[in-house]
Amino acid sequence: MRADNRTHAATRNLPATFGSSISEWYSWSNDLRQNATIDILASVDPSSFPVGTDPNQSWYGGYYPLVWSNRQYKMLYANFGHNAINYSTNTGLSSTFDSEQQNRLLIDGLHWLAGASTVPPTTPPPSDGPISATAWHTVVNRGSGKCVDARAAGSANGTAIQQYACNGSAAQQYQFVSTSGGYLRVNNRTTSAQVLDVTDRSTADSAPIQPWSYSGGNNQQWRAESEGGGYYRLVNRNSGKCLDVPAASTADSVQLIQYTCNGTAAQSFRLVPQA
Repeated sequence: MRADNRTHAATRNLPATFGSSISEWYSWSNDLRQNATIDILASVDPSSFPVGTDPNQSWYGGYYPLVWSNRQYKMLYANFGHNAINYSTNTGLSSTFDSEQQNRLLIDGLHWLAGASTVPPTTPPPSDGPISATAWHTVVNRGSGKCVDARAAGSANGTAIQQYACNGSAAQQYQFVSTSGGYLRVNNRTTSAQVLDVTDRSTADSAPIQPWSYSGGNNQQWRAESEGGGYYRLVNRNSGKCLDVPAASTADSVQLIQYTCNGTAAQSFRLVPQA
């Protein structure tokens, strides 16, 4: 999504662009921008196109408002909320509340509707500026909401780097230190001499990620490419491939891999500074 109006109480704590949860959005016959009583707060960001999984219903361009208010009433309209479902098994495949930024919009909007329009954010909005080389960060996958983790807080070379429910431990904290050419070594806080490493210097898809003592190898260096809203994809210097959650899994204990960069949520990670 794109925050069109960041002065409104519902959107002022959001970055300029932010990730939405999976949803079923609707288009409108009338252009809401032509209605003087409507203030559009958020819309589909143009960088998101094409949007949709059904070619007959996908959006390839245009302006699609998603959240707005009406000056004649104290109201918010949110054009989202239908998660993905396997109808044959009646199983939910996503959640309306998967996006932290979208949740922030909902919470701040509810505060505004209740008259508490000056409520501050519970956390600072994510930054898209330079990554601090001294701060420690949790690294949260956009698709699963889980943290990059050294399995069982292991400190030995070759321990699996996995995703796991975020718990704030040192095994889930990483420091991004510049090497050269815009690349970084990603230190693990349990043993800061160890970094995220592609096993056996592989350039193949699905090569597993491990912590290993830093030796300056290209397989131990990553480029953090900002996607906006505090999210990054991490591209390995040796292979040119992205840090990835295999098969977009949401399960604990899945070992991370490198995979051809594809722009999916499985390859998108939010860096959250820690104390």
